[in-house]
Amino acid sequence: MTVAAVREARALAWARGGAIVAFIGAFTVPTIANFGVAALVIGFAFLPSAGARLRAVLRGPLPRAALVLLAVMALATLWSSAPWRVRADHLWGWRTLLVMVLCLAVFDSREAKVRLVLAAVPVTLIGSAAAWVTWALDYQVFPIHPAGTVLRDGVTQGLAFAVCAYLATVVALSEGALDRRLRLALLCAASLLVTSLLFVTAGRSAQIALVVMAIVTALALLRGRARIAVIVLAPVVFVLGVLIAPMAKERFLLGWTEYRTEAQLDRVTSIGIREVIWRLTARMIEERPLLGFGTGAFANEYTARARQTQSGWRATPVEDPHSEYLSIQVQAGVLGTLAFAWFLLAAARQRAPMPYRACAIAVLASWATTSLASSHFETFNQSHMIAVLLGCLLGAEDQAPSVRSTAASTSS
Repeated sequence: MTVAAVREARALAWARGGAIVAFIGAFTVPTIANFGVAALVIGFAFLPSAGARLRAVLRGPLPRAALVLLAVMALATLWSSAPWRVRADHLWGWRTLLVMVLCLAVFDSREAKVRLVLAAVPVTLIGSAAAWVTWALDYQVFPIHPAGTVLRDGVTQGLAFAVCAYLATVVALSEGALDRRLRLALLCAASLLVTSLLFVTAGRSAQIALVVMAIVTALALLRGRARIAVIVLAPVVFVLGVLIAPMAKERFLLGWTEYRTEAQLDRVTSIGIREVIWRLTARMIEERPLLGFGTGAFANEYTARARQTQSGWRATPVEDPHSEYLSIQVQAGVLGTLAFAWFLLAAARQRAPMPYRACAIAVLASWATTSLASSHFETFNQSHMIAVLLGCLLGAEDQAPSVRSTAASTSS
């Protein structure tokens, strides 16, 4: 093996390992996620084929759409009413788009995609076991979250369980070269994670996300009766699971009650405050539909209007509108909304090998659905998760040979 080839292999392993660590850190410890991103960047910088990989990746629709979205959010800082430090902080939150581009450039092998799943699933299983223990002991790891929440918060934990259960199932069923015992272990892990998701995890978003992933995958990969069966059975199984699992049933009933009785509520609740936020944000959008209020300006602008028009708990300041679509529109206006829509469409058009292309679209669809009531593309945990997943799953394996030959010819 030549010196260049050795450098390529080591740097590539470092970059891929960093991305995997970033994904795991996103739902465990943010500091670990930051270290993982740093390792990804350093590993990529030392890749002899870095330039060739970037040129190959930037020919695809998704990276170009990601850069346009980032540019639009940067442009929106110019007319923001927020202090420059706040503008910079919010713009920095969109750095995950660049993380995604780097992941697209290094995850150009099927083995690397499988390795991410095999690394993440055991971590979520440990989290699942800890969740069951704390739930059984009625012990709160985080004071503001119920017992059974051990991975950051209910939404993050739930999405980690849902995504890893989903990917474990896909890998077990599609990677015939894997040891049969390992494939069986992955299916068992998926079952355990889904059980934990329903019985001990408070987040509602992840349970909806899992159904969306199942339906989108069925539409993309299955045909005939198998497709119809999954599309019909997935919602039915979801409803049955919610009815059987006390935690899931309680959370959905609580959400419905808060929605119906918002006018009579006397304190801040998850759904009740969202209704107030959405109404006020809609009025803000009517004020400045074309340009919005600028990147990072939402909190100050919303707080001022809430205190003028609301009283009691309804005047509570908030940091974001709890909807990705409202967040982008209120910050960057129509231009931002169009850029974000292009980003979602470009991800669906990005060429990649099956079944991982279908997996990426399914995961993205789940994020897009749950982001109707949350800002999952901007929140640290969820944004890092989706960035690494899209980059890993949509890495174009057919570009690897030409990239490697270019690196070999340009390195000494």
